[in-house]
Amino acid sequence: MLFYRHGINTRIKALIGSPEIGGYDAAVEIINTSRPKGAPSMSKGTISKRLRDNLEWPTTEWRALEEAAGRYPVSRFIAARTAEDDAGDERSFSHLETMKEGHEAVMAQALAETTDDPAVVMRAIEETQEVLDLAAKDLPALRQRYDALRAAQLTSVPRVVS
Repeated sequence: MLFYRHGINTRIKALIGSPEIGGYDAAVEIINTSRPKGAPSMSKGTISKRLRDNLEWPTTEWRALEEAAGRYPVSRFIAARTAEDDAGDERSFSHLETMKEGHEAVMAQALAETTDDPAVVMRAIEETQEVLDLAAKDLPALRQRYDALRAAQLTSVPRVVS
């Protein structure tokens, strides 16, 4: 697990030092802007602790940095690891797309709550609708899986005849 966290931290550190982000001060500002109202603010010291593997990175924070940079090194690292772990597995990974789009919708909603720009609010509506559409598309397969699992449980329960 430490190797995995180190892999994430290495990519986040490179992202923070990239020209798109521009260092710790900018990273603090990006993360604080992405946090909900009333949440405690980020500091350079917290970033430093996280990069030294002393604290884990919340997904919303590294995703905010990726969105700001327009690059997704941490997401690609996690996806590659997931692909390795699930090699040969035929499961659908549509939930990962829903998660990604859900994050984008939440970020757009947070921005929409703090602006007077109707275009920004419309983007939040569109992002939210995209997540709803993805989830609706996946719902029949989830229901089918649930029904199959329940049926298997009901048929595998030994019956006691007295």
